Amino acid sequence: MTIQANRHRQDRHFEEGQWVYLKLQPYRQQSVHHRESQKLAKRYYGPFRILKRIG
Repeated sequence: MTIQANRHRQDRHFEEGQWVYLKLQPYRQQSVHHRESQKLAKRYYGPFRILKRIG
């Protein structure tokens, strides 16, 4: 089962200075933006610039 699940996954590498979007789960992430209808909330926030690599 893990072999089939890993077929769709991709390694993503980001560099400092790139612009990226942050994916948030609207039902769990209440602190960013509160809407009456969580089902219609944005899924991607940004773009944000990568300042520093951690790890």
